[in-house]
Amino acid sequence: MDPYAFHQHLCNHWRIEVFDTLSHHAAAKGKKVKFVQVGANVGASDGDPVVGYVANHGWQGALVEPVPYLFDKLKANYQAYSGLSFFQVCCSNREGTLPFYMVEEASAHESVLGPFLSSFEKEVILKHTVYSPNLSSFIREIQVETVRIDTIIQRADLRDLNALVVDAEGHDDKVIGGLNLDLYCPEIIMLEHFHLSFDGLRNTHERLLDYGYKAIWMYSEIIYVRVSDLNYSLVKKIISNSEDMYRLS
Repeated sequence: MDPYAFHQHLCNHWRIEVFDTLSHHAAAKGKKVKFVQVGANVGASDGDPVVGYVANHGWQGALVEPVPYLFDKLKANYQAYSGLSFFQVCCSNREGTLPFYMVEEASAHESVLGPFLSSFEKEVILKHTVYSPNLSSFIREIQVETVRIDTIIQRADLRDLNALVVDAEGHDDKVIGGLNLDLYCPEIIMLEHFHLSFDGLRNTHERLLDYGYKAIWMYSEIIYVRVSDLNYSLVKKIISNSEDMYRLS
């Protein structure tokens, strides 16, 4: 196995171990994990971190996806499961309306990545042109409603939130910025750091550390865990291994 593939395999293993621990922790209390997933896409891709836990562990929560045709597929893919709410909005640190860039469904004929790309920043999408030279011709600007995570939590009645999973293509820091950690402090927060600015990542990272989180650094994501809530030796070992690998946090 080449080093890149091994790294991805290791990071996926860490994520599964942490999410499994969260599920077992909730089950021991006779509860289901409550989650919010921002950037849920269609909810059926191989790399989706939530879909298997909804199907096999009964996770309940809210799925957020702003792109219309992806949102329709998301609802269809989850129609067999209960305890879920769906929101066709974007999450940010303020509420209102903003321009947003999506890739048209027809792009799937050009590149399998097309339907998985949408962002507040057009440049983030254009970074993937190397995989699809015609990608720019499928990018369309739309207006989207933006809400804070707090609003999603309130609308979906998820005040006992356990997990927040964010994949917002460069907007993850703003999404986390819309979470009032004094009111809602989930055991796990997962975000994609790949497209974040240095300042956006640093500010988010320092804020979460101040609230008692520890970081598990992975190739393109970070899982923040409140060790006081999930006080298990396995999770602590993963955190230690991650810190040793990246020499961060």
